[in-house]
Amino acid sequence: MKHFILLLSTFFILSNIHAQKIKIRPHILHPPAKTDSTKGDSILFINSGKSIFFNYSNYEEQSLKFKHIAYGYPDEFLIKNGSPNGEQFLVFYKGKHYAKDLGLLMNYDNFDETDGYKDGYFCQASFHDFNNDGNDELIISIGNGNDNTTYILQYKRNIKSTMNDFNDWKILNAFQTENKLRIKGNMVYKLDKNNVAVDSLKIGK
Repeated sequence: MKHFILLLSTFFILSNIHAQKIKIRPHILHPPAKTDSTKGDSILFINSGKSIFFNYSNYEEQSLKFKHIAYGYPDEFLIKNGSPNGEQFLVFYKGKHYAKDLGLLMNYDNFDETDGYKDGYFCQASFHDFNNDGNDELIISIGNGNDNTTYILQYKRNIKSTMNDFNDWKILNAFQTENKLRIKGNMVYKLDKNNVAVDSLKIGK
């Protein structure tokens, strides 16, 4: 009986010590959650469709799947680190064994010559059907929130196009802004710092 009481007392003492340890346990800092692509100031344009984000400090590839996939048509858009030559904006084609780097079509104002994006810059990309013809255009925006360049690219089927040309792609519009854009219907709205439209641009027909 004495042994039992001794064991029971020891148990309560240890339990009390453990409880005290729990009370004084330091707070563990967790890394911040991923930024919500539909909220906050870390976006370059506001669009109802899914967006992907890529920056030079995060080498994780990001991709979007095209809506209509048939042989010879674009299948996937992928942003990846093309070190040592900066980022690549690759379009893969269904059934084809090559990809085209759409970055070669764009003016690299927001890139330096060897390291990819300028410090503090990142990319946002998304699809949007500006012409309401069932085929999505590709939006690629590069910037830091205050100095942004946005490209709207359109794919047009061209059976003569090869892996060495861009005869099946064209830039519908390219423009620079100091704040976010809002994409809606066939319009692009330039916003002020309070996300109020101050100018607009019609895309396509």
